[in-house]
Amino acid sequence: MQFFVISSTTATRLQSTDNSMQGLEGTFSCNTSDYVKEGTLSQVWEGRGRVLAATYTPSRTQLAIKIFDLEKCTDDFDLIQHEACMLREVRHPNLLFMQGSLSVSEEAWLLLPQQLCSVAALLHSRYTTGLPELAIAVIIRDVLLALQYLHSRSVIHRGVQARHILLSTTGRAVLSGLRHSIHHRKSGGNMHQYPRYPSTLLNWASPEMLHQDLRGYSYPSDVYSLGLTTCEMGNAEPPYQHLQPTLMMVEKLRGLVPFLHDASNTRAAESSLHSSSNSLASNGGLHLSTGGEAAASSNNCSNNSDNNSDTSSSK
Repeated sequence: MQFFVISSTTATRLQSTDNSMQGLEGTFSCNTSDYVKEGTLSQVWEGRGRVLAATYTPSRTQLAIKIFDLEKCTDDFDLIQHEACMLREVRHPNLLFMQGSLSVSEEAWLLLPQQLCSVAALLHSRYTTGLPELAIAVIIRDVLLALQYLHSRSVIHRGVQARHILLSTTGRAVLSGLRHSIHHRKSGGNMHQYPRYPSTLLNWASPEMLHQDLRGYSYPSDVYSLGLTTCEMGNAEPPYQHLQPTLMMVEKLRGLVPFLHDASNTRAAESSLHSSSNSLASNGGLHLSTGGEAAASSNNCSNNSDNNSDTSSSK
């Protein structure tokens, strides 16, 4: 079965105009024996796919290969195609991009740059009480730059959370999870489409996306999700972790927001988020026309933290 192959003989790495990526240019062969698999990094799509660490032996390049079992994904070919196309099109140092793709028997391989780990994995394995303030600020800055790039190209990410933020060996934060993204209408107006598999996104989704009313949602929903991800990084736990999904959605629509357990962390993260957002907005890149909702949520976070410093955030 053929899938998304850049070339019939080679999967060619896409050219980049960014100087930080010029060292990644080159070509990969379609000979699977040239790829030495070194272990599983993670499972994706509820076991229908997996991400493997690998080395491309001709150039000794370290890769992450995202492999989909197409027999298990018969209803999601279009979603895989969408992710592959998005990964191929984006070119920004803070966004995960695809270096090539292969069709191997009943599998689709996406060749990706190998990253160090995700922020969620780092929180689980080492920083079990939350990341340091400076690390949170740097990650927020990098993700805001990635969102600025996507929004300038009329793309809403819809999946911002710690497990979709990868850390490179140089310390740069790289945003992944583009399979959840959607192109905004060129004709204007808000969006109403729900992600196909929303269960893993609900805790970070904006109230307007969950409400699904006539007003719909737009670019500020990504900023809201980043605000909740800030709390996730500071608390080392997903937002609304202890609430059942239905109750979480009701409380979120009522305006309940999580807060950072440590009030000092709250002020640092809030200051960083506001300064980064204002800087990007002044450059006309990030769509923050209604971003006051995110700022209000951040202020509520701070107020809740000051008033309830001994209370745990809930899911």
